Amino acid sequence: MSNQTAAKLLKSLPPQVQEATIICPLCGTVAPASGLRARPGDSAGGAPWQLLFTCPACGLLTAFNASQLSLKQIESFHGSAWATELRQFQQDIRRGQLRYRRRATRRHFVGVFLVSFLTWMVLIGNLHPAEIVWGLAISLIISRFTYRFLLFNFWGWMYDPYRWLQLGKLLLEFGRQIIVQNVTLALRVFRPDLPIRPGIVAVPTKLRNDVQLTLLGSLMTLTPDTVTMDIDQQRGLIYVHWIDVKTTDPQEARRLISASLEDKIIGWLD
Repeated sequence: MSNQTAAKLLKSLPPQVQEATIICPLCGTVAPASGLRARPGDSAGGAPWQLLFTCPACGLLTAFNASQLSLKQIESFHGSAWATELRQFQQDIRRGQLRYRRRATRRHFVGVFLVSFLTWMVLIGNLHPAEIVWGLAISLIISRFTYRFLLFNFWGWMYDPYRWLQLGKLLLEFGRQIIVQNVTLALRVFRPDLPIRPGIVAVPTKLRNDVQLTLLGSLMTLTPDTVTMDIDQQRGLIYVHWIDVKTTDPQEARRLISASLEDKIIGWLD
């Protein structure tokens, strides 16, 4: 196929078709038309041409037959399974049924850097210049390799008073549990005759999000009398080693171990 053939075909396409865009079903990035190509594997004489849409973020390629092309066809294109998913994803976005994550930007990088550096400063507990320099260097390295995985709009969260309120409630509840369980553990140390019944219990959870489950499991592990052993995300179960099993009923165990933390996490990160 010659360049003259391609130029002739471009002129024959419907108006505005080259300005059409598609929302990528894999990452949510808007992909504009990126050119024409002859369909691979066809004979050189009669090979149909395709208009291409290539996602700049994940590389997903979408092709439409240019000889039978219209804007209406792009919106209702029938073909492979992923093309059907593409169409459904676009319709759901228009209806506001889906929330999809935008591509990571420099703002995400800055957000991860600030959180990493503040965490470093809290952990070291001093303002020694050498420690600050090390904290800046390590925070830059962490931000460089992890900011693309930021799962929420950091700056939008920073300016949302409701999120700060929910975070405060979560910290207060976690602090309360730390104090209560440390006192309970101290009593067991000074009173070794107190009966205990250690064991592993399956605690049901309403959480399905990776970040929420990881946070809940970590907080339960940080409290003295429980350690998270495993998480079954599909079944909604967290297997917890409990130093003194007070009940084997799943719902009662959830109420005693994780319900208060779980509700606060949902309020903060939902």
